[in-house]
Amino acid sequence: QENKKDPWKIVKYDELNKNSKYILGCTPLLIDKGNVEDLPKEMNPVEPGKINPPSMLGHGMQNHPRTAVGLKNDKIIFILVEGSKNNGGCTLKELQEIGIKLKLDSLLNLDGGGSSQFRVKTNSGWLSNEIDEDDKNRILGHVIVLFDEKLK
Repeated sequence: QENKKDPWKIVKYDELNKNSKYILGCTPLLIDKGNVEDLPKEMNPVEPGKINPPSMLGHGMQNHPRTAVGLKNDKIIFILVEGSKNNGGCTLKELQEIGIKLKLDSLLNLDGGGSSQFRVKTNSGWLSNEIDEDDKNRILGHVIVLFDEKLK
């Protein structure tokens, strides 16, 4: 976003100009301007018996809860994939496939695992994804907070 009234954009870091203001440095970008991004080789299926690298890229091949943000026709779309340490979740490739099915213009992985938490305040209280007991009191380093304009 270059000016306050400009729409939000999801862009690659090297495409930012000096006037852009950005709030998150997440990875990877799964869909960019309607084009499906190639995932790094580390995220493609590995050979049986091969050890996944101990990094975000390595975890991208494993099923984990996921949160992502996308754009479709200038509307912000959040995706939450539920899961726990032992059940559910998805790989980053599967998250990308969700974005393709939703025909998103852009899709950015925000996080996975225990730091992938999502909460929405409704008239009847808070709606939250299922969080493993070990992660319920986890301090999160990066958050996105959206407010209804009426709350100014």
